[in-house]
Amino acid sequence: MPKIGDMIVKTCLSTRKEYVGIVYELTYQRWGSYAAFINWSSEVPPTYKEKHGYVATNIYNLRDEFQIIRNGENIT
Repeated sequence: MPKIGDMIVKTCLSTRKEYVGIVYELTYQRWGSYAAFINWSSEVPPTYKEKHGYVATNIYNLRDEFQIIRNGENIT
């Protein structure tokens, strides 16, 4: 699961464009999961919503779309 300070690399499956950012907040959601809020280095992915972030379990489970980099190592 992503943690605060992890680098996230989001790959758009249709264009193969990569977006890079850092997790700055994890918020518990009432339906039992966490929302991960990411500070993007430049462009924001079209699927990212500033108000809702990404579901943290999706970041972990959708390995073809997301990479989690922690302490310089890809953990996904």
